[in-house]
Amino acid sequence: MNPVDWQLITPAALTVFAIAGGLSLLWLIAGHRRFLVRTVLPAAVLGTVCAVGIWLVTEKVLNVWGAPQPPWFYVLGAAAITAVLLAGRKVISQPHRWQRALSVVAALVVLAAAAGGINAYFGYYPTLRAAAGGSDIAELGVVTAPDDPGPVTTLGDWTPPADMPASGEVRETTIPGTVSGVDAGTAYVSLPPAYLSATPANLPVLVLIHGDPGGPKDWITGGELPAVMDAYAAAHKGLAPIVVLPDASASTGPPPSPGLDSNYGKAGTYLSTDVPDWVRSTLGAGTHAPTDWAIGGFSPGGTCSLTLAMNHPDVYPSFLDISGENAPTIAAGQDTLSPTTSRATPPPSRRRAPWT
Repeated sequence: MNPVDWQLITPAALTVFAIAGGLSLLWLIAGHRRFLVRTVLPAAVLGTVCAVGIWLVTEKVLNVWGAPQPPWFYVLGAAAITAVLLAGRKVISQPHRWQRALSVVAALVVLAAAAGGINAYFGYYPTLRAAAGGSDIAELGVVTAPDDPGPVTTLGDWTPPADMPASGEVRETTIPGTVSGVDAGTAYVSLPPAYLSATPANLPVLVLIHGDPGGPKDWITGGELPAVMDAYAAAHKGLAPIVVLPDASASTGPPPSPGLDSNYGKAGTYLSTDVPDWVRSTLGAGTHAPTDWAIGGFSPGGTCSLTLAMNHPDVYPSFLDISGENAPTIAAGQDTLSPTTSRATPPPSRRRAPWT
């Protein structure tokens, strides 16, 4: 196996992280009684104080994450900070070069082990390749849209053409904020095999919103979207939704965007008007009926998909909220939905995907 494809979130990987991190921390702690009292204990206390400070600032003051994080995150953080402090002391005091070098390596291993444990909790980077940013993605060029964009193609009326590729493609693009004025960053589009032939099928559209912190490429690297969509297409004669991954964080300010227009920017207009307009004009998809469209998201992106479906059911009649927040929040965790609004009942999906 190519090293970049090593798994980072399996039980075996977590075992390696735990053993390597534990042994490295023991190396940094090891020393005579005077070292334990004068160096290790103060380093542990300072590491704990720093971890508590990070918790206070990120969760209680700035509400960076939008929701409480597991306490053991901060325990790992305290251990990592302690390891760095001990390594610094040993680099100064150790007489041999190999001891100083080993201390630096040990601190890096503890940091990597802590990061690996937190990463496994979220499943953010499943492989080394994903952690390194994934593969390069080509720009979206001129595409061949369906000639007659009527109702979406179904399994019953679709015969894969001879020139249909075996797998789909992901392309990089920019979706302009023509109406909203949003200065959007890089977006991505997943085009299934049935769309890439000379006679493309008319396909539904799924818009996916990333979490915060995060960006649209997270669906490709951590979410492994290309593999998921190729597997779906392979089971449905090349048919799968066109998946659009817009930049939902542009011009929305410090807090996660709730998918609404606000003083931080017109994220709601961008995602409900600019993105669909671009998809219809550029890809020729989603032109028949609102039921050709669905929106989904993860974490704050899930909350964003819910609020967009509530406010724009004529654009997104179906939505998927994956681990979304109970309500959009701003600094200090203040809800931005009233109790009445937050209890609104979502509209039922009007139609299943035509090939399921």
